[in-house]
Amino acid sequence: MKSFQKISGAFKNFLALIVICLMQTVAFAQETANKQIDEAVKALESGDNAAAEGFLQEANQTLPEGQAKTDVSEAMMALQSGNVTGATTLLQAAQISLQ
Repeated sequence: MKSFQKISGAFKNFLALIVICLMQTVAFAQETANKQIDEAVKALESGDNAAAEGFLQEANQTLPEGQAKTDVSEAMMALQSGNVTGATTLLQAAQISLQ
């Protein structure tokens, strides 16, 4: 019974380590995507829609599934259809989702 408890304790520690690693990976992805979204907003503000689209594609690939990824995808569609104001609004929503 004691050896099972030792294995069980070791397994719990192993699972805790995996959870911590996954949380750090998600946090890093969100931080990276947030920087890419910031750069996209700056590009939109300067009128460089092509650069903004590039940053949005990178952010979209970096983000895990969720509201921020949906907002970035919709911002890309808005930008591709010429709706810069809509894209900017969606990017602001994505940034709020990442906070």
